[in-house]
Amino acid sequence: DWICGHVSDEPLELTFHGGEPLTAGIGFFRRALPALRQAYAGAALRISLQSNLWLLTAEYLDLFEQYQVHLGTSLDGPEEINDAQRGKGYFARTMEKLTAVRRRGLSSGCIATLTALSAPRWPEVVQFFERERLDVSLHAALPGLRSAAIGWALPPDEYGSLMVDIFTVTLAKGSTIRIEPIESMCNGLAAGRAGS
Repeated sequence: DWICGHVSDEPLELTFHGGEPLTAGIGFFRRALPALRQAYAGAALRISLQSNLWLLTAEYLDLFEQYQVHLGTSLDGPEEINDAQRGKGYFARTMEKLTAVRRRGLSSGCIATLTALSAPRWPEVVQFFERERLDVSLHAALPGLRSAAIGWALPPDEYGSLMVDIFTVTLAKGSTIRIEPIESMCNGLAAGRAGS
């Protein structure tokens, strides 16, 4: 209701995120999505949902297709790398739902977390997303505010070097996948203002 009451001419990107947004239930989205589309009729509104997708049903897919909701999920690369970081079976369960999303022709993408474990294997991670033709946002595992996240975190300089290496390789071979945050950085430089 608050968002619907603060419409402006500026483009808006709204993401349902945090915990697992599908636990809000289909009723919530049946109310929220039409209200948002009506309030922002004629304005640039991109609605996204970030989820592990495990609770996704045909009912949700119908609704998300109707209201053009972009679906994102967390996937850290091929099964061996992903499940080493997220737990056995995570990859198979998520890919099953992601396949259903893609069959519907819905817009989708992934967030991949690069850790001290997966960063040395970044070529395999990038090749996986290229092979699957999935857009990916690559994020570094960071230490928590109150913990050191020993063994997982990537120091900022290593993450920066990693992004340079990935950019160099994907640019040279003309990769067709969209890799964030590299794309946002390039867009920001070209436009003269940051978008995120």
